Amino acid sequence: MTRALVSCLAVLFLSSAPLCGLAQAGQGGGSPLDGWDFRLKEFVIGAWLGPDGTDAEIRVYEEAGFNVVMVGRYMSRGGVYADPDSVARELDLAHKHGLWAMLDTYTRDNKPWGGVIPAGADTGHHNATLEEIRSIHERFGKHPALAGYMLGDDQGQMAGRLGETTAYLHENAPDMIPWVCGWVSAADLATHGNPFVNWQIYPTLYNTGEPAEVQARQYCDAFDNMRKQCEECGTVPWPMINADGDDVSDSTLRFPLYAPLAYGAQGLWYFTYRNSMTYGKEGEAGYDDYEQALRNVTKLYRVGKTANWRIREWGPELLGRTSTARFSTGWAAPSAEDPGPGKLVASMDPDVLVGILEKPGEPKLALVVDKRVSKEFGATKPRALTVTFGDGVHELEIVGNGDGQEVQGRTARLTLAGGEGALLKLR
Repeated sequence: MTRALVSCLAVLFLSSAPLCGLAQAGQGGGSPLDGWDFRLKEFVIGAWLGPDGTDAEIRVYEEAGFNVVMVGRYMSRGGVYADPDSVARELDLAHKHGLWAMLDTYTRDNKPWGGVIPAGADTGHHNATLEEIRSIHERFGKHPALAGYMLGDDQGQMAGRLGETTAYLHENAPDMIPWVCGWVSAADLATHGNPFVNWQIYPTLYNTGEPAEVQARQYCDAFDNMRKQCEECGTVPWPMINADGDDVSDSTLRFPLYAPLAYGAQGLWYFTYRNSMTYGKEGEAGYDDYEQALRNVTKLYRVGKTANWRIREWGPELLGRTSTARFSTGWAAPSAEDPGPGKLVASMDPDVLVGILEKPGEPKLALVVDKRVSKEFGATKPRALTVTFGDGVHELEIVGNGDGQEVQGRTARLTLAGGEGALLKLR
């Protein structure tokens, strides 16, 4: 069993961790968000590994609605490690296109940041040491495009230097996001004062033999587990969903982009591996010519672009909200109840998921998702569906682009393709 498959299964079945302390971050208790003041205050839509480090490819990703890209190893042409000059150029390009950037600090043992090979190094790889993070931050910390650092990739726990580097940033650079990607529990992150839970959730990549509905249920299992852990530990849910592989269709990409919003996600990351949005490959140079780069996009690029811009428009409304209730028809969605008389959602068509999102002092939101999914591209055509809310709701408002959507009294009539979502404000 590969490490990546273990990570996928760990996310799907990881039990909720009950103890959420802040013992090692120097925060003295409270929330994992205490003491941080991040530059990046938007709803994140990020790409891992994203574009190659050319002006043309970065423009193509910006036009697709991503607002965060990666610099360093995964943007550098040919997968160059620990190359400060390339990082500087890539940060400048991200800034030119109005994008935020996360700096990947992972490197080869014999290619350290700052030129000092760590003790005990061999020919493998390592997460940046405390000394390396200092060196990186001294050079790039003031760049206007820099949002934070990827301290660890494919991580299962906050062991050793991940805790040290998080604590260093908390003390010395509290505006930088201390990003740890993998399947670390919310409790472990919270104990080290690291507030972002960025699980890799890839059923459409590692469970390709399962029916599309089973894959969708596995996504929701992970989203709900993430919701529970984050609510308990005060951490921020940032799911990473799969966009890679020949088995991803339009609906099986849309569904894991919209469904986590119903469970309270506060940001989204795509696992693109660079060949799902464009036909680029890891380690190969991308296109320098914009028109050529644009011709090289995939069918999924256009699906992602539509979803990204819609979610970007909703972002300010979504931030700071928690999912307080879920309603579902069709296949059973975790922690969701049936609609019915006397409930906030009185009735809705088959195969619909509705998440109720709340924030103190603000009207409730309802994130509506069409649960139809298929492995066949284009099989789940747009349909008209209705959601009727209970007597306590007096007015509905469509949030964002309302093309094909309308409200009448307590009923919303929505036109959605399989996996697609709409956002309503309840008054």
